[in-house]
Amino acid sequence: MTLFPISGRNKIIAIFCLLGFITNIIVYYPGFMSPDSLDQYTQALTGHYDDWHPPVMALLWSVFKKLYNGPLLMLVFQLSCLWISCYLLMTTIRGLFWYILIAAL
Repeated sequence: MTLFPISGRNKIIAIFCLLGFITNIIVYYPGFMSPDSLDQYTQALTGHYDDWHPPVMALLWSVFKKLYNGPLLMLVFQLSCLWISCYLLMTTIRGLFWYILIAAL
């Protein structure tokens, strides 16, 4: 008995989400840095946080920077959140219309 049994339909959705995740990593590697992102990355590097941007993101980025310098781990984290939520939505909501809508968004 497995802890999280995945049915045939859910396996297809999981494969779709995994392919979407991999495609996004390839397309957006190593990550996009807007002026806001650069400010937060600077806060993560220096350890001086302000409240202009969410300080939690800069704090999280400072943890990621201990593993890898650069925007890649933040990209992986954000894309993981995106595709896990896509998987959860597609396995919760039924109907072809909703699958297409969720995948398109």
